[in-house]
Amino acid sequence: DAKLLINLRNPVEAAYSFYYHYIAFHPSEVDNFGDAIKIVPEALDYYHYINHIERFAKYFPREQMNIVLMDDIKADNQKVYRDLCEFIGVEAVPLEAVTKRANTAKQIRSTHMRLAFYNLQLFLGKHAATRRMRDLIASNKAIKDMWGRIKQLNIRHEKYEEMSQESREQLVELFREPNERLGEFLDRDLSHWMKIPEHKGVKAS
Repeated sequence: DAKLLINLRNPVEAAYSFYYHYIAFHPSEVDNFGDAIKIVPEALDYYHYINHIERFAKYFPREQMNIVLMDDIKADNQKVYRDLCEFIGVEAVPLEAVTKRANTAKQIRSTHMRLAFYNLQLFLGKHAATRRMRDLIASNKAIKDMWGRIKQLNIRHEKYEEMSQESREQLVELFREPNERLGEFLDRDLSHWMKIPEHKGVKAS
């Protein structure tokens, strides 16, 4: 029988982090998170986790779903690993402690350079001749590595700007009802996801 592994993060933090990761590689006329969620609020539907889980639950019994919160991983990643191995039925071999952060925060140095990269990618995929050039670049490791290094030069790895209090309050209220339903489904207290700390920005990674 199939087993589902689901990892969930506080949707407020997840949405804010995704926004910055997205604009790091895609041109956007909106470089402000608050404006972005007003223009495309439907993009936030993805973070109504319980809606997706309830669809899975129609076809998979609860015991075939392992739902882990990012909070659990941060608190004790070794226990999460052992529980996961037990869930899928494999032996838990010893692992070194994980301390290095992955998928860290990114900020763009030049929006003009980002737009140039994006337009070039569109151009290379537009015609048969340019697609052959694109495929040649993709198949040549030296060229591909150089392309990746050039793109990385336009990225700064640093903390994001603090989320505005208005945006945080808007997201907390937007996710409150689905988070409450998720808490009931998991039989867990998720009230910390619905707190609005005063004068403290959400740190995304």
